[in-house]
Amino acid sequence: MSTTVKSGRAWVPALVTTLLAVMVLFGCGLLWEILQDRDVAALQDPDSALGVFVYGPLAPLGGPGIVGPADFGDHMLYLGSGLVPVVVLVFLFTWLSARAARAGSSFTVLLGAWLGTMLGTGLGALASYEAFLRDNELPDGSFGLQVQRLSRVEAGLYWGAVGGLLLGIVAMLTWLIVRPRAVEEPPADEFTEPWPPDPSGTSDVSAFPPPGKHQEPASTPPPTTVQDTVRAPEPTQEP
Repeated sequence: MSTTVKSGRAWVPALVTTLLAVMVLFGCGLLWEILQDRDVAALQDPDSALGVFVYGPLAPLGGPGIVGPADFGDHMLYLGSGLVPVVVLVFLFTWLSARAARAGSSFTVLLGAWLGTMLGTGLGALASYEAFLRDNELPDGSFGLQVQRLSRVEAGLYWGAVGGLLLGIVAMLTWLIVRPRAVEEPPADEFTEPWPPDPSGTSDVSAFPPPGKHQEPASTPPPTTVQDTVRAPEPTQEP
């Protein structure tokens, strides 16, 4: 018995994971703006564990500029510049891992989505910061800006490592729902039933050839002629 696996649904977990990543990053940026507008003490405290591990890397791509005095257009430009690598890498890695996965595999999809999210947010944080520098015409060669650039990339990688694990679980569950099933097919030269079927109910496979095969007709005696069947009368003897 041969086994075939139908593919073609790898784009479903890739699309779901990418859209979810964009929405979560947008929501984290909006939450960061709300916390900054309310002047949360732990937001800028380097000695606070909550500020270092939660508030600091909460929005590696920046906020959308909805809350507070920030300019909406500029912040959407920074956020959009950071989302481009995220969309490309998350979709690409999740799609490739789903295509490479076997019919019964799902852990590969989790690893692909996690790796794509981590790389995407790391590069996205760098792209967002570079857009900020270019928009404000700041010199990028100073030591302070180099430190800030490195800290943004670290925040993006940290967010991707934590958030990417959750997104990978979502991608894995989505793949478990839409993954193709293995279909067992009989080999081409195996026939379990005679063809054509026997009207009498008996299954004599040898009596019927399989489709596509020609059976030589049985040899028949030559037909008899009238001359063969009609014989001349035998002569009678005179007494």
